[in-house]
Amino acid sequence: IGAAKGGGYIVTDPRENLADAYHLRAALEGYGVRLAAENISAGQIAQLRENVEANRRIELADTRGRAALNAEFHQILIMASRSPRLLQTYNNLREWIMTDEDMSLHSDESCRQFVHEHDLIVSALEMRDGDMADRVMRLHLRRARDLLLEGKGRAAAPADRELPAA
Repeated sequence: IGAAKGGGYIVTDPRENLADAYHLRAALEGYGVRLAAENISAGQIAQLRENVEANRRIELADTRGRAALNAEFHQILIMASRSPRLLQTYNNLREWIMTDEDMSLHSDESCRQFVHEHDLIVSALEMRDGDMADRVMRLHLRRARDLLLEGKGRAAAPADRELPAA
């Protein structure tokens, strides 16, 4: 919602900002996993493996727990890049990481697919293959974006509709 010329407010489609944020995330996190492939520690790989296994065991209904595991996974990856500026920039986009509300959009199948993609990213990092990690990360984030756009599109307000001033 923003101010309209001449008073009132404009309601914009939240999907526009979401798509932009996910394009930024793909660029940042793709670059981040490339750096992580060079810099990740054995301890961080172990943390990521534990996270993937916890994600396999968690109940689909536990949206808060799944959101926390997802945020932890992506945070470990960014930390493994060893890039302070990337971490700072990433933290500015944290609001665009799937929340527990967003996790309610997942089916059993999409949840399994996202966990599988996390597993593939970790495998690429274990092999120190930054190219593969980047490709999987970008695919992963594109799928997450599409799921959110589809789900939020059902509840989104019409784009650029002006509301009267209060």
